Amino acid sequence: MSVESSIGTTFFVSAAFPTAETVVAYELLAWTQVGEVTDYGDIGSTTELLDHTPVETGVTEKVYGVRNENGYPLKIAQDSGDAGQVILSTAYDARAFVSTKLVEVGGATEYSKSAIAGLPVNIGSASNTKVISVDLMISGAKVK
Repeated sequence: MSVESSIGTTFFVSAAFPTAETVVAYELLAWTQVGEVTDYGDIGSTTELLDHTPVETGVTEKVYGVRNENGYPLKIAQDSGDAGQVILSTAYDARAFVSTKLVEVGGATEYSKSAIAGLPVNIGSASNTKVISVDLMISGAKVK
């Protein structure tokens, strides 16, 4: 069995952008880790399927359309002193993009340019920590 744990996965942000869309250019950026990530959510791309119905047959065929890299639906425990969370909040308020870096267990790393579509806070109950639902949406293709 080769099941892997997520323990050790880390997420970083940068307010700077690479000079080119390459791993080497992204590696040159100064990165700040986003602390207190409790859930990375479903990460991965989706592809739009288009309908094509020739009049001759009247049968709908499926054609691949655009691919969307989607984003990172992070859940993080709110920590006002966390530098990575401060970068996310500042960029959201400024409607600015950020560079992102996800490092999985085993070292697989992906980079992207992301927009922050939302930062709602769930205050919860007395038995909860305050949790920020970070809605990061990738713009363009991921770089791996």
